[in-house]
Amino acid sequence: STHPVTEQPAGSRCFAPMFGTDSIALFFACEMNGERSLYRYDIQGLTKLEVGIAGAGNPAPGPGSGFIGFDDGAVIYYGFDDGSNVKPMLRLENQNASNLRWTTLTEFELDS
Repeated sequence: STHPVTEQPAGSRCFAPMFGTDSIALFFACEMNGERSLYRYDIQGLTKLEVGIAGAGNPAPGPGSGFIGFDDGAVIYYGFDDGSNVKPMLRLENQNASNLRWTTLTEFELDS
């Protein structure tokens, strides 16, 4: 099944799209009436992720399938990619904690 990626909440401004680790789902943030929320768009259509965090944005799916990180500008959160079981992961004092991106660690050898 395929759908064009055109569905978004009416009257909203959407930004920060990121494909999930399986490349099937697209995660992004939308702002409407000053409120920002996370959304997932996949073969089932558009779903709002109820993460329980005001101002959630900058989704970063992974690491690993089924997980997502995002921030509110001050704290980085981590949970399941359906918006459940979200917990704070990192707060950097006096730092803007935005635009988290995962990377894989390459293997290396330590000298003895």
